[in-house]
Amino acid sequence: MYDGERNYYDVLEARRNCSIDEVRAAFRRMSLRYHPDRDSSPEATARYREILQAYTVLSRPESKARYDRATAERVSVAYDGPRASWGGPPLDEDDDEADEDADGSGKGFWGVCLGCLEQIGVAIIVLFAIWLLFALGAAAWDAIQADPPPTPPATAAIPWTDPTPEDVASIIQQVETAAAAVPASVTATVPTPTRAASLSVVDIVDKARPSVVRIIGEDGAATGFVVDAEGYILTNHHVIEGGERFTAVMHDGARLSAHVESEDPARDIALLKVKTNRALTPLAFAKSLREGEDVVALGYPVDLIGSMTVTRGIISAIRRVNGIELVQTDAAINPGNSGGPLLNDRGEVVGMNTFVHLEAQGIGFAVSASVLEARLRVMR
Repeated sequence: MYDGERNYYDVLEARRNCSIDEVRAAFRRMSLRYHPDRDSSPEATARYREILQAYTVLSRPESKARYDRATAERVSVAYDGPRASWGGPPLDEDDDEADEDADGSGKGFWGVCLGCLEQIGVAIIVLFAIWLLFALGAAAWDAIQADPPPTPPATAAIPWTDPTPEDVASIIQQVETAAAAVPASVTATVPTPTRAASLSVVDIVDKARPSVVRIIGEDGAATGFVVDAEGYILTNHHVIEGGERFTAVMHDGARLSAHVESEDPARDIALLKVKTNRALTPLAFAKSLREGEDVVALGYPVDLIGSMTVTRGIISAIRRVNGIELVQTDAAINPGNSGGPLLNDRGEVVGMNTFVHLEAQGIGFAVSASVLEARLRVMR
């Protein structure tokens, strides 16, 4: 975890031993600066990989604590001079020796006394707790003995008589008469749950093509998709970070002016609005997600000119990262795909493509449809 050379706090440009909330804020700031969608140079990619590695260690309490201990031990071993108190001058070595008692234990007289008092106090508390438990148990036992549970009243036995042959014949006759009265055409039907038919990849692309747009800003291009016929378009926050005016290019080449309507940096979501008289086709959100389900990722990667790119894969896992539900997929997600839709085999949005794991292959992540739907209700 700690390589002894670079400091992960310096990588994130955060102060040493800061809180996890400050680490997350620093990660968002640094990842937006060096994200491949903003800067695809080899230097920025290498720096972004370092930022991910630092965030992986410092964003979790256990690994952050181990890292802080490792760096503290390194600093402690590297410093051979006299130790200093917090904010004060170095301590005199003679003063240390004066505080030690005769046996060299390093504790002064009053330190020994305080230690003894602490041990006596703990022993008294333990004894009191044992006595209290014993007293409560004894009181409960006395209450049970003094008030035993009531005895249920006796019930009279129901007399039993063996049925006569006449009784059996009468029951059989009644059953045969009732069965004969049921129409032969009556059959039982069990309703079965219905599910929309699966589409081929070609049909999914044709269905979604009018809804997927290229987002062009001052710092580059990415992807978005229509979520409302009134002109609302969803994309990633890191796509529009620092900009105000953007152009949404439709599948037929039409260019629409767009502005930022609302932002949610914590979940990397942004909502754009375009003004147009043309009919817009919004994509529908999936109501459920299943691991192993086939998915298709759509987008305009790496500034390629022309139609959008289509990649396919499956939902590899559904994870929660920092309280946000993410869909993990092995469908290829490249720089520029950010903000594009991840669709199931019915053409419904299961997530919005957001980022990939740079140190692995086939590990991409999309903000889940449930998160997008919930935030969209607030952001519109």
